Amino acid sequence: AVAAADRSPVDRAARGAADRVGPGAGDGSARRLGHRLPGGGLAAVPVGVTTEQSQVRLLQAVSATSSFDRFVVGPLLLTIATDFGVTLAGAAAVASLYFLLYGLSQPVWGLCSDRFGRVRTMRVTLCAACVFGVLSSLAPTLELLVLSRALTGACIAAAVPSALVYVGDVVPFVRRQSVLTDLNAASALGITSAIG
Repeated sequence: AVAAADRSPVDRAARGAADRVGPGAGDGSARRLGHRLPGGGLAAVPVGVTTEQSQVRLLQAVSATSSFDRFVVGPLLLTIATDFGVTLAGAAAVASLYFLLYGLSQPVWGLCSDRFGRVRTMRVTLCAACVFGVLSSLAPTLELLVLSRALTGACIAAAVPSALVYVGDVVPFVRRQSVLTDLNAASALGITSAIG
C-alpha cells in the first residue's frame, strides 16, 4: 500500500513541491495548490492545508506592512525632532540607521530562509519586528528610538524578499505573474498609506 501511495500522481506532486521549497518544507511552506497532474487534472488538496488565495492575502499583508513601516518615519521626522528637542539632522538618524540595517540584513535573511525555510524566517522576523516596533513607540530617548528602529529595519528586511522567493517556490508559473502583481500592489498601498 505504501509503495502504491508513493507512485500516485498526488504524492509525487506533493514531494515535488517540497523539493522546490527546500529545507522549509516542514513549516508548511512546501504546500502547493492547484498543481497540474500529467493527465491535465489538479492534484487533490489535503484537508487543513491553507488555500493558495489565503496565502497570497497573507503575503500581501506582509508586503503592505513592510512598505508602510519603511516609509512612515519620513513624514514623522519633524515631529520626532520637536518631541526630543533635537535638530532635524539629529532626528534623521532614526531613518538613516533603519535603512542601513534594512539593506545590510537582506543577504543574511536570504541565507537563513534557504537554511530554515521561507515561512519560518518570515514568522520569526515579523514577530521580532513587531516587538521592536512597540519598543520604538515607547522609547523615552532619541538614542533608544534610533536603536529600536534600526533593529526593526533589520528584522523587517526579511519580509518582502522572502515573500517573493516563496511565490517563486510554490506558485505555478502560469499564475505567478498575477500573484507578484498583487504583492506589488499591496506594497504600493503600504507606501501610499505611510506618506499620504
